[in-house]
Amino acid sequence: MFSATGTKGRHYLVCLVVAVIMLWTLVLVSCPQLYLAISDSLNWRLGTPSALQARLETTLRAIHLRGDSLIGDQSTLLFGDSHLHSLPTSLLEGAVVNYAIGGETAEHLAERVTQYKSLDRVRQVVLLSGRNDLRYGKSPQAIAISMGSVLGRIPAMSRVAIVGIPPMRHADAAEGATRATNHLLARLCADRAGCVFVDTQNLADSSGALRADFAMADGFI
Repeated sequence: MFSATGTKGRHYLVCLVVAVIMLWTLVLVSCPQLYLAISDSLNWRLGTPSALQARLETTLRAIHLRGDSLIGDQSTLLFGDSHLHSLPTSLLEGAVVNYAIGGETAEHLAERVTQYKSLDRVRQVVLLSGRNDLRYGKSPQAIAISMGSVLGRIPAMSRVAIVGIPPMRHADAAEGATRATNHLLARLCADRAGCVFVDTQNLADSSGALRADFAMADGFI
């Protein structure tokens, strides 16, 4: 009698698990946005880039390289993450080419810049990267190493501006890592002739959070 009851209980549990899995499968299939949101959230927590992010980086890199040979020597190149990716180049003077990719890490940027031949001839480069590395759990030192590799790819004759990682809308424990990273980036820039570090700490309020008048819905500039 006990054995039969135990078997029925296990059978019920298996059926319940299968039903829940099937229900979630139906929900995710009928609502791709929910699936993508859950997938991205898990990837952030696990410290691994999502398939969508990898596809975005691959696609945009291919598009960039398709016209890279046409970039003139008086151009300014922008490399970085969404902080620069969302910046309209029409706001800037001269010929500006935006090669930033939203969601990209400094580690991936260090790999990507080796493929851009235009870096050998342009007059100046603007860099802003590192926030996504911090979100993946990378240390300030690791980010500085990646950005050092990026700088190493840029010819000494080119002027460089490294923009500090802006504060987040809601100050938390990550703000200390942001400050530490910016300190290392400033030192990295100081060691290179023709490099200017742009401090973004003045965008923060008294609590260290990004000021409301500079914030957008996602908490970044």
